[in-house]
Amino acid sequence: MNAWPDIPGLCVSQLTIAPVITKHPLNPNAMTTPYDLIFEPQELVSAGPVERLPGWCRFVIAFAKQRHYYRLQDMEIVSQHMPYAPFDINLTELKVSKSTPVRFNIRKRALFLFFIVQGGYFLSTGNDIPMTRINSNTFFMLYYDPGRYVAHMDKGHHSIVLVKTDPEWIDRSCTGLHHIRQLLEGFRESNRPYDILYPSRMDRKVHRWLYKLYHYSGDNFGVLEGNIRKYISHILGHYDAILKNNPYDLAYRVKSYLDDHYRDRELNMTMLASHFCATKRTLRNNFKQEYTMTPHQYYSRLRVTHGLALMQQYHYTTRQVYDKIGYGDESSLRYALKQFRKNKAQ
Repeated sequence: MNAWPDIPGLCVSQLTIAPVITKHPLNPNAMTTPYDLIFEPQELVSAGPVERLPGWCRFVIAFAKQRHYYRLQDMEIVSQHMPYAPFDINLTELKVSKSTPVRFNIRKRALFLFFIVQGGYFLSTGNDIPMTRINSNTFFMLYYDPGRYVAHMDKGHHSIVLVKTDPEWIDRSCTGLHHIRQLLEGFRESNRPYDILYPSRMDRKVHRWLYKLYHYSGDNFGVLEGNIRKYISHILGHYDAILKNNPYDLAYRVKSYLDDHYRDRELNMTMLASHFCATKRTLRNNFKQEYTMTPHQYYSRLRVTHGLALMQQYHYTTRQVYDKIGYGDESSLRYALKQFRKNKAQ
């Protein structure tokens, strides 16, 4: 993708030094962003709005309403925010010197388009349930429930375009889109806390539409608004066609199955291998490469976190919970809880 030339660097002394905080909104003035970045008190060195971007930034959004800069011990973050209903567009660049987690909080259930222009990371829930690995040059759709999530960032430069999208606009403006409408149905009716459509490679068409989306530099708001709607419509239609014509990979299909069937007592590797017509070794290795754990570890974690939630909410004992989350006896749940707590403590 074409990048803008570097802009002279920004000295940290130019920033407004923020007090020690644990939650910092990307747009503290308008408070329109659907999420907040979450920092530990010892992590954040400084934060504040800026007019000039650091020299390491590669993209400039001419019509951004706000540009915000965060400096942390092992990372710098620049956010360019554009609230243009029915969308909320954010281009975030991160310069990471050491692999580190970025925690964020979703305020209310929201539907997003993600574009990973450069870099990549592993996305999980706040209680360490893996969601997906996101690679460079990919895009996808997902929705989140309110709550805390974590992006585990690798060392390097990351460029991400995030578009919060109004589902009602999709209904009105984009006919067809069978696969995307399945996600919309889940967004409106499902009890699942999140759902993700399969990440797809960004081809030349998507790069061109995305470039046109943020490259507009004129002062005609009507043209800007029309361009945003047009190019997002193109991207959604193209993405739905990709989902229709390309089968999802094995790891993604297994994860989707486990998300729906983790409470099944008959669930095991032999059954999974038979269901997906693959050897246990192929299934295990493929899944672990994508999600950093085996299928057994994944559905065990789903069971344990569900059980802990039930015990906390309804004051259940392990004896009252084990059969509700897929275990055949109480001792199996107790062992799984012990392993889960041991891993959390490491």
